[in-house]
Amino acid sequence: MVNHNGRIVYRQGEQAVYGVSAAEYGQLLFLLNRYHKLLNAVNWPETHVDKLTAIGNQLLSCCLPCDEVDGRLLIKMCAEADTNTRVHVYLSNNFWGIRGLYALSELLALHSCHEAACRFRTMASMLRENIDVVIKKYTETTRFGPLVPFRLGYTARPATLSFCQDSFDPLSEEEWNIYRTPSYMRDLGRDELDVTENSYANYRYYPEMLSAMLLDTSVTDALVHMRESIGGECLGMTRFLGHLDDWPVLNYASFLLESGRIEKYLLLLYSHTTHHGSPSLLCYYEQIAVGGKVLNPDCIPSLLTSAVMLGWMFAYETVENKQLQLLKAIPQSWFNDSFSIEKLSYSCGSIDISWDHNTLTLHFSEPTDSPSELFFRNKSTLSLSDFRQGNDHILSLSGNRLTLKSGLTTAVFEFV
Repeated sequence: MVNHNGRIVYRQGEQAVYGVSAAEYGQLLFLLNRYHKLLNAVNWPETHVDKLTAIGNQLLSCCLPCDEVDGRLLIKMCAEADTNTRVHVYLSNNFWGIRGLYALSELLALHSCHEAACRFRTMASMLRENIDVVIKKYTETTRFGPLVPFRLGYTARPATLSFCQDSFDPLSEEEWNIYRTPSYMRDLGRDELDVTENSYANYRYYPEMLSAMLLDTSVTDALVHMRESIGGECLGMTRFLGHLDDWPVLNYASFLLESGRIEKYLLLLYSHTTHHGSPSLLCYYEQIAVGGKVLNPDCIPSLLTSAVMLGWMFAYETVENKQLQLLKAIPQSWFNDSFSIEKLSYSCGSIDISWDHNTLTLHFSEPTDSPSELFFRNKSTLSLSDFRQGNDHILSLSGNRLTLKSGLTTAVFEFV
């Protein structure tokens, strides 16, 4: 629930300190704007609009001057409910704060709140400029490639991302002994050798940074390489301290799909579905041991992970420009038979998709308002001569990716 002050009523800890992150506020605003048509946002009552404005004001109240970047304003806030006493400038909060404030400005413009919309858009632009300064100033060249710290004032070279044998840089025996003892999550933590902070970064902060799609490819490549190398994942699933925790792994999944790491995306889907719960019971857990022992009980985000990733295999919309991408992660073997999905929602309506050996049929509930992309992963390259039917729907073709014309309601593609 969001109260009249724009604060999500969700608390953690004995002192009942609010534990919501700026990334959560930003993602909420982003999703409300992304699906405003389906949510009938143009007809929301004034009380809804007031709460949206209050959420934006909450974010603005946490925009504070930072000495590390010559007094520029950045969002300073906790980044996780478990660690809500650790209030810093986290890049994940700023990235999604930027996305959220831009989204809020668009939502408010729908309700003719132009002054407030301009105020939030201006702050989003300022934060974007300021966070670019942070990235430029604090990017380090490492053995994995160029890396940025997940929070201002912290190292860009975390010793490890979980309890593992390989470390980013060599550690002395004394340093290892200090590092192997986790700091209490509600303490302020250590300056650098803090496996608790590093594991939370692996579990949440890095994936949220990646999912915002605001980093250069060279940096995201390095983050993935680091994650793979120093205890970040097991079969694509997220490692946390000595176990697995996929609670917020959808952030990583969306990045993998959007950046074209399809086989890695499918590995995560298969692994999570098989190992992070009990498929026969449709019960998925918050934390499990690598061997499968349940450490924390059933968890709705973990339960939804497989379903959401399955839906994204068929239809996914990019973060930056909302481009609809169809069949981008369908396993190649599926094209040898038949598959279908009905009434799969996206921001402008729903879509039915069916494939029958060599014919694909698309039906949109509403005409598409912009060009979309369609992927035939059963082939590496295609030409117009490969189609017996459907060429009139194609705007352009590159490899196995077709760009489809806007205004489509029904399209049939039949291979020769």
